[in-house]
Amino acid sequence: MDGADHYRMRKAARAGNSRAVVEDRLAEVFSLGRASFRHWGVGNVLPGEMTCQRFIGKQIARLSTSIDPSVEILDGLLAYEWRALLVYVLGMLPAITLRTPAMRRAHKAVLDLYAHIHTDHSPAQRENKRRDLVDDLMDLHQSDPQFLPETDLEFAFIAPLIAGHYVGSQMSFMLYELMTNPDLYKRISEEADALFANGDPSAADFDLQAIDAAHRFVMENLRLHPVIPVHNRTAANAFEVDGKLVPARSTVLVVYSASHYMAENFKDPETFDIDRYLPPRNEHRKRGAYHPFGTGTHTCLGSRFSELMMVADLLLIAHHLELEMVPTNYKLKLSPLPKTSPNKRFKFRVKRLRHPLPA
Repeated sequence: MDGADHYRMRKAARAGNSRAVVEDRLAEVFSLGRASFRHWGVGNVLPGEMTCQRFIGKQIARLSTSIDPSVEILDGLLAYEWRALLVYVLGMLPAITLRTPAMRRAHKAVLDLYAHIHTDHSPAQRENKRRDLVDDLMDLHQSDPQFLPETDLEFAFIAPLIAGHYVGSQMSFMLYELMTNPDLYKRISEEADALFANGDPSAADFDLQAIDAAHRFVMENLRLHPVIPVHNRTAANAFEVDGKLVPARSTVLVVYSASHYMAENFKDPETFDIDRYLPPRNEHRKRGAYHPFGTGTHTCLGSRFSELMMVADLLLIAHHLELEMVPTNYKLKLSPLPKTSPNKRFKFRVKRLRHPLPA
């Protein structure tokens, strides 16, 4: 969508993608996070990206759709989404590859998940419950079924879980940097221990001073490791860039993350450095320098939701767990398709529990 329709759709989905959702439901974020930690166990070797995608997927599913999908459903959704991106967005595979027996099973799981979400959002079942994104989409559909027809609800309901896969990939980069930078791990652990000293913190406890190191760590992770580094757009009008004409209707790749690696914006841009966000440097405040969630009218609607969730999860992990890379000398290698993520060799394990998990 673009123009007025796009604005209307974003307005309807704004509340369900806002930072307030995470602030109001931090207790659920922590509870689901600890449930994942119990499943991880101590000493088990875990696949880095997939573990993080399941971890974040569970949380976003609860906050956005108020359901608790199984790991099998989340994995099936991921498999189908990955294949669909290669077929329809990147054009690397023929459409017939979406009709294999495995993809048919994965697609059925996606449809069953949609039906589950839809069934659980009747007015009677949602009475006296905090509104979620699906409630807002249902209201828009019921008020104007021509604008948001039932045939479009399927993707609209599933989209938050797909977004969870991307946030999970971002989280896997974060764990890599956490284990690679022991001094920062120590600082963030101390920050986390102070926050959790008297029980689980509330949203009011998450002021910038209390989460300073964790917040800047997440900012730097988003700068250095953009999961979606480029947007595909169609030029509505002809325009010029450095004297070169881009005709109307041209396909344009907007590499909004390119500025993250320019030395004129960020000193030693390939270095992970959370102090670049402190005064007097404030490198991210230079115009056009820092765009971790895209730019323009299609900037990620859930940017503040995602940022706060990653800070909360980072602090929860640092408080409870001491992680180590497997093998310890692993050096980051990227998997570029269909998004940027650590490759499958990235693995880790819980070395020990720093603080016990509540029963």
